[in-house]
Amino acid sequence: MLRKLAFVFLLILINVIMSSGCISVQKTLKVTPAGLNYGEVSIGVTVDLNVILKNRYGKPIEISEFTIISNNDFVITVGNIVPINLNQNDTHLLKIEFSPTIIGDVSAKLSISHNASSKPTDVPLVGIGIPPAPEISVSEGTTSFVSGNDQYEFLDTDVGSSSKIVTFMIENIGSANLILTGNPTKIEIIGTDVDMFDIDETQTSSTIIPGSKTSFSVRFYPFTQGVKEAEISIENNDSKNNRFHFKLKGNAKLNHGTALGWIGNNCDDWNKGSICDVGNELKQFAHPCGCCVDIEGSIYIADSDNNRICKWDKYGIAIGWIGGGSNGWKTTTGASRGSYLASFNNPASVFVDSSGFIYIADSGNDRICKWDSNGNAIGWIGGGSNGWKTTTPMNSIDGKDYQSFKNPFDVFVDSSGFIYVADTSNCRICKWDSNGVAIGWIGAGSNGWKTNDLLNSGIDYQSFSDIVGLGLDTSGFIYVADNGNNRICKWDNNGTAIGWIGGGSNGWQTGLAPQRGHDYQSFWSPSDVYADSSGFLFIADRTNQRICKWDNNGTAIGWIGDGSDSWKIIDCPISVGALDYQSFEEPFGVFVYSSNIIYIADKENRRICKWQN
Repeated sequence: MLRKLAFVFLLILINVIMSSGCISVQKTLKVTPAGLNYGEVSIGVTVDLNVILKNRYGKPIEISEFTIISNNDFVITVGNIVPINLNQNDTHLLKIEFSPTIIGDVSAKLSISHNASSKPTDVPLVGIGIPPAPEISVSEGTTSFVSGNDQYEFLDTDVGSSSKIVTFMIENIGSANLILTGNPTKIEIIGTDVDMFDIDETQTSSTIIPGSKTSFSVRFYPFTQGVKEAEISIENNDSKNNRFHFKLKGNAKLNHGTALGWIGNNCDDWNKGSICDVGNELKQFAHPCGCCVDIEGSIYIADSDNNRICKWDKYGIAIGWIGGGSNGWKTTTGASRGSYLASFNNPASVFVDSSGFIYIADSGNDRICKWDSNGNAIGWIGGGSNGWKTTTPMNSIDGKDYQSFKNPFDVFVDSSGFIYVADTSNCRICKWDSNGVAIGWIGAGSNGWKTNDLLNSGIDYQSFSDIVGLGLDTSGFIYVADNGNNRICKWDNNGTAIGWIGGGSNGWQTGLAPQRGHDYQSFWSPSDVYADSSGFLFIADRTNQRICKWDNNGTAIGWIGDGSDSWKIIDCPISVGALDYQSFEEPFGVFVYSSNIIYIADKENRRICKWQN
């Protein structure tokens, strides 16, 4: 009983003493982290780190002072206003910046005075000052890239079309000038599918001062189907990222026989409208008869009634034109016709070789012209003699000898530099070498390259009638759009006739010329033929207002151009043409780029159309 009374008395006594303040419960201030290490920081650069203070338990803690001891390179920028009272489990944030002014190790300590202890709580601060240096940072929108690890993925894009333009920012977050050291380009695209991604660095500065930015843009322009990958590479003077690089990825979709749009009518970009007026301004055409695409994807157009050759980029932006009696790419209105070296008279077609030389079937002047890629006239062939000439022909220079032409409507140059000409009114195919020397011609009812004067046209399989277009495949076979005979003819490069297709059935035939027809295995006045690298033939079936596709075995695959997408094998309706973007009116020329993108000179609609194969 006495023990119980004594224990109760002891509890009462402790309570009285604690209430009087003679004994305190322990107060503890927790600091997280226990110290700050800033690592290497360039002189002139500021780095900030955080410290969290917490009253773990017990009575309130009052913080009365913060002091950084030993070095002024460390500064408290957030949370240093005192006094600060922390109740149980309360926290408080301190932000401390390190901006070194010397090279080498830098140290200090943060001293926190408070009533939880008679001694301040110390937090060690360390860092290393290094010489001023640039530091590259690359971002797109709110996304920053880590060199070597990250990837930008474009949205799905149709083959032959462009993605949206994506702009990337390069920022110098260092303390010295950032220099982009790439040469000849500041920013490079490398990798497997480099030619599917296009970069624009016209707004990109080579030198970026600390705290500044510059930009570059990229877009995805696929010309084959599937997933495409490349890499952005930025050479620079940031020693830690002196080749900043990240991946690009895009998925290219191919929807066979799909219209992608057209250019002309004073518009930029590929249009899907239905009105296209004739005109002679930079972005207009007047009955374009032929088109061609160079290795970079630029489009050349024989703008016949404007007497000029136009150039557009693959995005549908007009670049300029040549002709008009002087050299150079021009951006003024159309040219007048002429017979001077740098003039044209109703040019019917254009071809660009792998070196960038431009060949023109200058139909009204009865000659084939050659220009360089800078828009300078080199010379012309024809006129009854060999060699590239720079003189002015006197009016018409047509002839039937093997060194002359009469209204040539098409020209093709093979990989060896041989020039093939559809000598339209002479009903023959002519062959010249790259030096401008005539080799001979084929047609007129017999095999072999001939050098005699032309005999006649005909309907047998070794003759032609009013031929308009031609093309060659990678094996050297010659395909002829035998317009007057409603067929496509095939010859080997030795000048031997193989046969023709058309007439309502498949296979290469050697009979007399067929009648015109509207079914998918017939033609009506075909004006051009193109053989792609896979051996498929694309025919401008002009009066049937369509583009036909056949394989090299002579089997019809289908046609496009009735106001809807996809290749069809139904009969073609008799039509006078239409203006909508999925139709044609007298499609005169056809060219296929990379086996997947079809360009059509839609003559009477005064535009160049683009379709997916």
